Amino acid sequence: MDELVVRTEVYADPEEVYEFL
Repeated sequence: MDELVVRTEVYADPEEVYEFL
């Protein structure tokens, strides 16, 4: 899921990434 994390970081902030996961 590293790729997904990288993409989410580009589209949104880390905080939003945790909510997305």
